[in-house]
Amino acid sequence: MRPKIIVEPLLKEPGNAFPTDYKFFVFHDRCEFVQIDIDRGTSHRRELRAPNWTPLPVTHYHTTSRVLNGPRPERFDEMRSLAEQLAAGFDHLRVDLYLINGEIRIGEMTCYPAGGLSAIVPNEFDYRWESYWQLTPSRRASKVLPY
Repeated sequence: MRPKIIVEPLLKEPGNAFPTDYKFFVFHDRCEFVQIDIDRGTSHRRELRAPNWTPLPVTHYHTTSRVLNGPRPERFDEMRSLAEQLAAGFDHLRVDLYLINGEIRIGEMTCYPAGGLSAIVPNEFDYRWESYWQLTPSRRASKVLPY
C-alpha cells in the first residue's frame, strides 16, 4: 500500500470539551448494551447501560460509579436504531456515535473492541456478554470483509 496521511476534523462539544462517546454493542442486529465514555481529555470515566438507559452493575476499564445523571440523551433512540442499521448482517459490531449540537456523528465501528481483552466484573456479565454472540455456521459466513 502507498503511505497516506488522513486528517479529519477534531470533534468537540461547546466549551471546547471532547464529546461524550456512545458505544453501541450490537449482536445479531440488536443493541444489547451501551458504553458511555465522558471527559476523555481530562478525567476519563465510563459507564455501561442497557439499551433502555438502565445502569448496569458492572465495572469495566475506566468505569466509575454512576457518572451520568438525568434522562437519556436527546435522539438516543435514533442513535440506537442507527447503530443497529449500521451493524445489520454482522454477528457483532460496536458502533461509536456522538451527539454534538443535536447532530449525530459516526465515530468508529469495530468487530473486536480492545482485541477482546478488556476485563468485565463481575464475571457473570462477561458470560452474559458472550451469550449474545452466537456463531452458527450460517452466521459465520454471512458477512466477509474484503481485505
